[in-house]
Amino acid sequence: MLKWHKISEKGLTNTLSERIIKTVKDTTHHKHTEEKIMRNAIEIAADIKNAAEWDNELCAELCEAAGMTAEWEAADGDTFESIVYAAAEKLGVEI
Repeated sequence: MLKWHKISEKGLTNTLSERIIKTVKDTTHHKHTEEKIMRNAIEIAADIKNAAEWDNELCAELCEAAGMTAEWEAADGDTFESIVYAAAEKLGVEI
C-alpha cells in the first residue's frame, strides 16, 4: 500500500507540474498575443491620425483589432466615425 501511495503521489505531482507549465505557457502566449494586438493598434491609430482623410482599410483594421468587425461592417456614412472612436477607446489608443 505504501508503494502505491508513493506512485500515486508522484503521478499527482507530475500532473500538477504539467498543469502549471501549461498555464504558464498559455499565459505567456496570451501576453504575447495581447502585446502584438496592442502594438498593431498603436500603429494603426497613428496611421489613422496622420491620414488626411478617413481610410476605410485602416478603420476596418482598427475595428478588427478591437473585436468590432460586425459593428464596422454594419456602419454607414452617419455612424462609422462613432464605431471607429469606440474601437480606439476599447483598445486604449487615440485617433
